Amino acid sequence: MSAMSSPEPTRSRRSLSPATLACALAIALAATASPAEDADHGLHLHPSLSLRGVFDDNVFLEDDRTSDFALWIAPRLQADYANGPLRAGLDAGADLRRYRHETSLNEDFGRVSGFGELDLTRGLTLRLANSYVPYPERLGLPEDDSENLVQTNRAEAELRYRRPFRRESSVQFALEAVHFTTGRFSASVDEDGDGIAETVDDFHGDFLETKFQTEVQRGLGRRALVFARAGMRRRNFDELSNSDFNEYSSLLGLQVRWPARLELDATAGYGYVDFDDLDAKDRFLGTARLKWEGPRGFTWQASAENRFTSDATGQDFTETTARFGIGKQLGKRMHANLEFAWSRFDDDGSDHGSDTFRVVSVRLRRQVTRHLQVALGYRHWHNGGNDSTRDFDQNRAILEFVYAR
Repeated sequence: MSAMSSPEPTRSRRSLSPATLACALAIALAATASPAEDADHGLHLHPSLSLRGVFDDNVFLEDDRTSDFALWIAPRLQADYANGPLRAGLDAGADLRRYRHETSLNEDFGRVSGFGELDLTRGLTLRLANSYVPYPERLGLPEDDSENLVQTNRAEAELRYRRPFRRESSVQFALEAVHFTTGRFSASVDEDGDGIAETVDDFHGDFLETKFQTEVQRGLGRRALVFARAGMRRRNFDELSNSDFNEYSSLLGLQVRWPARLELDATAGYGYVDFDDLDAKDRFLGTARLKWEGPRGFTWQASAENRFTSDATGQDFTETTARFGIGKQLGKRMHANLEFAWSRFDDDGSDHGSDTFRVVSVRLRRQVTRHLQVALGYRHWHNGGNDSTRDFDQNRAILEFVYAR
């Protein structure tokens, strides 16, 4: 799709207003959890505050490393409400990042997501949702890194119908509309479709998307389910009309839930992306996720995925990802986790090669009191691929305190 070139563009940074930040912090600190007579109905509030001390040896994600310390502060208020056919939820907070030396990386992000879901008639549900969150400017880089995030807003409306049958079988239809907008940032994109990336100082990756999906499910006893899913979507960009596309996909899937031990989810199928002004691309699509609760407090998880995805500039990729993780409960209050991940992002729109990365992370978490939790983590990130100018290594250590009600 739209091509990006090196050196990487510099984003224009935007901060939340001091009043907004003060309100978010006050809500998270002052609110208390609301007791309810019925756990499934009524209003429930869950405030929390996270403080992260971060050491990063490559804050600009470059071959020539620059290290720094940072403090990340995240006040948060989660709320959920249910009453008869109505369900709603809100997750509101802020992500405030302050660096000791590299102050150009200081960022104030908003993280506000909410939804409302209403059962209109038997089997027919209307869902409205909105997410005001930071989103990766470029895929293949750390998605939680300040240098790679831009503020976005995603508004969704979905009408879904589900008809159940005997033997845990059902058929489902869904029609969805999405409006995605980004904050202004500087990016290198191919605006006119000539294969050459131009620098746009005031870029918006806004698009409107419509999607239709149908799914047929069939139960195999109480522990397994097979399904067939087909869908299509249309995406139209505001500033990249040459990157507009239709996507078609069809999948077969299996879900297995073995009591207290094993969970398996797998899909396999075919996807086809038809760009208006670029070459069409077809891909094998598939996912596989396995979780096993082993003896002596061990948990094993493995997953693999091949799918279409895109970044904030509208650049479309085929993402191939594999993950493996081991968790261990160490007594009643402590938990350790080790994870390995590998991903490859192939540029589907411009044939500019691929990005790959490998990640190793370890995390130790302890529940100090009922409301206070402390965690210590380390992550090593190695980025590679066909374009050597995008290669880098990054090591990060995090000490985190979370107070939650």
